[in-house]
Amino acid sequence: LDRHPSLDLLQGDSDSQRNYSDTVIQRILYTLDPLRAGRVTDSQMRRAGGTFCDALDSLDGDATEDICLEGRFFSYEHFYVIFSKFTDLDDDADGELSCDDLLRYGNGAISQRATERIFCLLRRGRGHIKYEDFVWFLLSEEDKSSSTAVGFWFRVLDVDDDGRVSRHDMEHLYTEQRARLLELSQEDVAFDDIVCQLLDAVHPRAWDGVSRSDGFTLHDLRRSKLCPQLVNMLCNIDKFLASEAQDMHALRQAHATPHLTDFERWASLEYWRVTEEQDQHQHGAICNAR
Repeated sequence: LDRHPSLDLLQGDSDSQRNYSDTVIQRILYTLDPLRAGRVTDSQMRRAGGTFCDALDSLDGDATEDICLEGRFFSYEHFYVIFSKFTDLDDDADGELSCDDLLRYGNGAISQRATERIFCLLRRGRGHIKYEDFVWFLLSEEDKSSSTAVGFWFRVLDVDDDGRVSRHDMEHLYTEQRARLLELSQEDVAFDDIVCQLLDAVHPRAWDGVSRSDGFTLHDLRRSKLCPQLVNMLCNIDKFLASEAQDMHALRQAHATPHLTDFERWASLEYWRVTEEQDQHQHGAICNAR
């Protein structure tokens, strides 16, 4: 904050400095402390700390002049997008979100049952979720392939908290998704057909005497590398339909930028969209003032 030239625009603005710092801290913890224990152990630093050290080095290397070139933790553009998404939902500007607020994320693409489950996990006994909780949600929602995101979404899907996503858990979530698909005049796919597809894809191993056809564990989900497809099928109507339609723009973008994460691609598009909207708003205000 004090010495990087890209952050000069934050000088003298203590609120923005705090919000930027909070975002960076949560992104670091998202990578180094995936279980949200509130601390980073020596073993965690040995396992994942290299990414953080590389990011620090880049601030004196490739990202010396433009901090946005460091996309893992420190990018100002990423902070701007994340915080803008939070303020869009925080109508009363109290720094907290209710479950109804969170339900509006992504124009309501995530089902109510999934949103309620997410909210329950994030609030940790409180009545609302705070900005730091929202950062974890957004990072998990916009890049479901990261290690922390897979663990996050497994806990969302494991509705009864028994350490295994069972047919009952999946049916609880898919029932609402199926109703939403019918409202959009999409093909009606029965739960039995969906669960067969999911389990065939994940290919779970028998676990503690439980049949493979009755669910899967976190290890199964990690091994399958299918967390984005599975979660979207059960929880996110827009992303599920986009994947079914084979969104060619998203495929071309992924092919053109293999060095970027899903979150980095999403954030780049969102930053462009948000700044375009603000430019148009300012232009309209100037025209109206004339």
